[in-house]
Order: sequence, then C-alpha cells, then structure tokens
Amino acid sequence: MSMIVDEGSLIFAAAAVVILTLLLGTASEIVGGLEAAAAASGVVEGDEPELPGATAAVLALSSGFGSFMLTVGLAVLYVPGLIFVMTLVDRRTGSFGVALSRDYGSLAPCVLLSCAASELLFGTMWLLLAPLMPCTGIGMIATLILWALGTLYFALLVLIAVRTVYGARLGPSVVAAALPFLLMPFASYLSVLASPFLLFWLYQYTRSDISTIQWALGSRRAFKRHMEAATINPRDAEAHYQLGLIHQHRRQYAEAIERFKKAVEIDAGEIDAHYQLGRIAREQGRHAEAIQHFEPVVARDPKHSRYEIWREVGSTYVDASDFANARPMLERYVENRPYDPEGLYLLGLALKKLNELEKARLVFERCVEATKTAPDYRRGELRHWRNRAQAEL
Repeated sequence: MSMIVDEGSLIFAAAAVVILTLLLGTASEIVGGLEAAAAASGVVEGDEPELPGATAAVLALSSGFGSFMLTVGLAVLYVPGLIFVMTLVDRRTGSFGVALSRDYGSLAPCVLLSCAASELLFGTMWLLLAPLMPCTGIGMIATLILWALGTLYFALLVLIAVRTVYGARLGPSVVAAALPFLLMPFASYLSVLASPFLLFWLYQYTRSDISTIQWALGSRRAFKRHMEAATINPRDAEAHYQLGLIHQHRRQYAEAIERFKKAVEIDAGEIDAHYQLGRIAREQGRHAEAIQHFEPVVARDPKHSRYEIWREVGSTYVDASDFANARPMLERYVENRPYDPEGLYLLGLALKKLNELEKARLVFERCVEATKTAPDYRRGELRHWRNRAQAEL
C-alpha cells in the first residue's frame, strides 16, 4: 500500500478494475451458457425444475454493476464516503473539503487496486470451481460464500490502505472501510455518467478540484523523492529524519527506526530523532530503551515539543509501573500544560497507584473538565481520556 501511495496511478487502477470486471463478466456468461445448455439437454418431462445455479446467482448479484459503473461507484461514492467517515471518526483528518483534496489522490488508487486484487483472486477461483458446482442450492451457497470472502478481502485491503494513508487506529479504520459500502447500491444510478456530454460538463465544473487533488498528490510524492535523493549526502541527518516521520505515520516502524537511527548516527545532536525513537520504543513496550532515547532530549531541550517530552517520559514510567518516577515527570508537564487531558489522566493514575487518592480524584476531575472545555474539533480525539478518567472516578 505504501508503494501504491507513492507510485500508484489512478488511471492504471481504474483500467485494472474495468478490464477485470469485463473479462470476468464475459467469462461468467460463457460458463452460464454452457451450464444452461447442459441443463437443457438433461431435462426430462415431469422432472422438478432446478434452481438457476451458480452462474445465475453471480449474474443476479452483479446486475446493474457493469465494469464502468463499478469503477465509477468506487471512485465517486466509496472513496469520498470513506474520507467523509474518517473526518467524523478521527478529527485529526480535518474538514471534508480539505481531506478530499489532500487524500483522494492517495486513497483512490489503493481502493481501486484492492478491488482489482479481490476480483482477480476470487473471480478466478469462481471460474475454476463453477464447472464443478451443481446447478442446485449448494452451488448457489458456494457462490455466495466466494462473493462474501471476496468482499471481506477487499475490505481488509482497504483497511490497510486507510491505516497507511492516515496512520489511524484500528477502530476508526474499520468504521471508515465498512460504512461506505452502504453507498454502493446507488452505483447503478451512475450510468448517466456514461454520457460523454455530461462527463465533459462535469469535468469543466470540477476541473479546479481535480487540479488541486493532482497538485496535493504530486507535492507529497515529490517531497518523499527529494528526501530520498537528499540521503545521498552522508551528512544530511534531516533527510533521514523526515523519511522516518513518513514511515512512522504509515506505521512502518521498522523502516522508521532505521531512518531515525541513521539520523542519530550522522548527527548525535539530532534530538528530534531520539524523541521519535523513544516514542516508538514506548509503544512497543521497550521501556528501558525508550528512557535511554528520552534522556538526551531532556538534557538538551527540557521544553522540547512544548514540554511533551516530560509526558512521554512519565508515560513510559507509568507503562513500566514505576509510578514513583512517573509522578515528578508528569507533575512538571502538567505545570506547563495544565489543560492537557492525557497528561492529567496519567498524573491522576500515578497518584492513585501511590495511594494519594484525594489528589488523584482532583486531577481526574480536572481531566474531565479539560476535555469538556477543549475546542470542538479536538473533543472527539480527547474523549478517550475523559472516559478513562470518569471510570477511575
């Protein structure tokens, strides 16, 4: 998925879906004709009528979804729907208009190629098994199972694409990949877009938006290419750091760690790389290693990342159940960032584990209040800490 985001072509992805859908549809009609001929030759007067069989089931499921409509449905309904859902479940995505122009060029090739991969795998599997399926209810059930597996495989690939593009958690990614399926039944109404005149006027109306999408995608890819080219310079630590951030956002932690370590090797004073290495180590449960990376950051810049270095150190000690060392770190953070719900919750948890229950209660109450008074665009992101603080209360 990362390679598709960096190098994928929307035209190639759309062509792949159109061609595969057309070929599979043609092949299914041929198989259906052969099955119908075989069934007709074996009919005897007085026999019970048989069910339409596997081929008829597939054709019924795919009625109204030709190769053109499926591609347009994914591009016009599914991908924008996915982006819209992401703006609702993960407020860090931003507004729908901004996210659509920024992320459509990255997501659309991933979604279309995911559909093509699903069709290629399970469509071919159906074509191989169709001659072996009896023209009865069993064949119809087997076809439905293959169709369901293909849909689930497509959804899984889209889930991976969402996590790659947005760096989102599993829960929001599942919701974003699943809900846009509700829009796909309306794809049959998009057949009006087959009119070249309507397509021309639609392009004229949306030309500026398409240009914005192309520019956003091109600038993102150009930045990564320039950073990769800059790594040729053996003294350029910043290029490795920026590439590490890209890999970290995409949850490619092995590649991110490699880039950050390379930046530190080039410049031992690159505290930003140390900071990110510490964060990754903390998320992966390597607490001692995380503290080792945080120490040079604290020594060189106690205000790093608007004092968030203290929250990261304190959080690492909390994860390691070392609440005595976590408390002073989190207290220093809360002194400088008194309205951060995450820092307040972690401090309250440390105080509770140290049996300072009254102080812990007051801090948890401050955490709940800080979430309620946060800006609207951040409340969804911070709700997690409010719920945890309320549970502790």
